[in-house]
Amino acid sequence: MKTVIPSISETAFNCPHCGVLAHQHWFIVQADGITNGSLPALVEDADLERLRKSEDANKAKILARLERMKSRRPLIYALNYRSDFKVENVWLTKCFNCQEVAVWVGGVMTYPEPVTVSSANPDTPPEIMRDYDEARLIVQKSPRGAAALLRLAIQKLCKHLGEPGKNINEDIASLVAKGLDDRIQKALDVLRVVGNEAVHPGTIDLNDDPNTAESLFKFFNLIVEKMISDPKMVDEVYASLPPDKLKQIEKRDKEKGGH
Repeated sequence: MKTVIPSISETAFNCPHCGVLAHQHWFIVQADGITNGSLPALVEDADLERLRKSEDANKAKILARLERMKSRRPLIYALNYRSDFKVENVWLTKCFNCQEVAVWVGGVMTYPEPVTVSSANPDTPPEIMRDYDEARLIVQKSPRGAAALLRLAIQKLCKHLGEPGKNINEDIASLVAKGLDDRIQKALDVLRVVGNEAVHPGTIDLNDDPNTAESLFKFFNLIVEKMISDPKMVDEVYASLPPDKLKQIEKRDKEKGGH
């Protein structure tokens, strides 16, 4: 399934609220000054209760808007007049699918906190998933930091798979000697090399190439899928065979081993 990272150069991308790849309507921001010494006000339960008791003909429509305002989330609705002040370098997007609003300042999404990569494979060991989740939260602000965390996660994963976990390059070489799939070896080396570059910057600048940082998460999940999820599934299905069939297989293997 195609994933489009939120960007001010796109009219459709994966919504930071609902995650769906959907059209995003862009809005410029205009400002009305608050006059007469008034201060900003938030909608409270008492405001909703007063409206419910009122005879306002548009009560239902207004109440729906106030209910959403009470959530403290940004909301866009039409007024009968235009503002006098245009706000530059600030934009809003509204998702066609979920109708939620995102706030952009200087080309960067500031609300909600953008998380543009998928969750970790559920078979990821808990102590490693924490590193993945932290990397996932910072990838937009610090692609280098995210890559360094994923390299650490890969080092821990090698240890989880029975390697020493002290030198990731030696761990990968050991896994290759044990029959590691070439594609998984390449994915491991990508995470190792890019992660090293993030800690000791060289020719790869992730801040100039955020898509590379995004791809590292896909590689990580692919590695977990092939090295943990697939073997786990095979073991579970194998264990579900009838006991007499398992004994026959065990007997066959013992006889084969005796020759």
